[in-house]
Amino acid sequence: MRASYTRDPRIAGRRDRRYLIVVPSVGQPRDGDPRAGYLLWDDVAWTFAHVRLDYDLEGAMRRILAAGLPAHLAERLRWGE
Repeated sequence: MRASYTRDPRIAGRRDRRYLIVVPSVGQPRDGDPRAGYLLWDDVAWTFAHVRLDYDLEGAMRRILAAGLPAHLAERLRWGE
């Protein structure tokens, strides 16, 4: 079994293989991209598409600070870490 990594937005899969796909998250990404992320799977074409969307990052940061949480938790959102 061979493992590989890609940031390609669209991936063609094969039905005879198994996949582990790590999907970006909203609010606590770890890949350097602060946008929200999700995955679309087309079970007919057997393709996977990573989708990234902008969201109110500054508003989220303000709400973190307003909740009394440490500033580094708000700041890390900006860098996607």
